[in-house]
Amino acid sequence: MKALALILALWASSATAALQTEFTLYRNAQTPLQGYPSGAWHWPGVAMSAAMSLLYSNLDLSIESCRWAFSWTPDSGPSPTGLRLVAVVDGQIIPLTSVTMANRVTPTSDGRDVTPQMMWLVSQRRSAWLGVQTVGDGVRGPKVYHSVIECIWQ
Repeated sequence: MKALALILALWASSATAALQTEFTLYRNAQTPLQGYPSGAWHWPGVAMSAAMSLLYSNLDLSIESCRWAFSWTPDSGPSPTGLRLVAVVDGQIIPLTSVTMANRVTPTSDGRDVTPQMMWLVSQRRSAWLGVQTVGDGVRGPKVYHSVIECIWQ
């Protein structure tokens, strides 16, 4: 029994702990952010900073995995509308990933693996604002109900 306790103690001391974080970019199922109908990427809603989260890259942790999870209504006809995840570093908008969809007017939930993009951001050793932009089809804009980045760090 003592040998088993010793083995478990050695294993526990050598194992690395994982830390899970969530960067909430927007969450309100009752009041979605309304995207602009124009065919150019825009910040949705009325306040850019209210739908962003700050990533501090000066942490001594490394990313194991990250996923962007979102719920939205594309609200589109035959032309697609879209969402894209961006980082803002030193005033520059850096697109990380995007999704577009056409012929869809009902809410949908989806997600994208953003592990390589987030690893790259952390490797820059600079803090970055994370946010979502929308693009319309010229007539309608998408609605965003929920947008978070879920990360596991070591």
